[in-house]
Amino acid sequence: GYRVIADDVCVVGFDDDGVPYAMPGLPRLRLWREALEATGRNADSYARSYAGREDFDKFDVPLSVPAIAGDRLELGAIYLLERGETVEISPIKGIAAAETIFANTYRGRYVSFLGSAQPHYQACLELVRKTPLFALRRSWNLERLGAEANKIVAHAKNHSASWNARGAKGH
Repeated sequence: GYRVIADDVCVVGFDDDGVPYAMPGLPRLRLWREALEATGRNADSYARSYAGREDFDKFDVPLSVPAIAGDRLELGAIYLLERGETVEISPIKGIAAAETIFANTYRGRYVSFLGSAQPHYQACLELVRKTPLFALRRSWNLERLGAEANKIVAHAKNHSASWNARGAKGH
């Protein structure tokens, strides 16, 4: 029942008051064959995410308009997805947070070629100062997905409530 902001890539920016936001990404999910089939879909009905890459068994699943976040949304937190045995959520702070944002900039290696490395790094540091970052480890076991998703949603709701109580600007 949640709207999708983005599956794997989205634009992050700052409004006129310096508050970070995420813009909705492409209106699609990228699902591995296993996830596609576990949700009752047939892979033959979808285009491959990476045409010509038979070893990369991922498919593009279009989203309906009501499922997509329609406008930019203020960022309450950023979660770095990692594989693990169980759900574990831990904060990433300081230089590790900045390095994580730098490392996860899409096509980040091109930033310096475009002559915009310094503004990009400044924006990343500002994002880290204003937005909590968490390492989110979870299993890749689809049978546990429902229970794990509930824990993740509970963390996000709890974090959001405490973040809103303190005030985003003071965080």
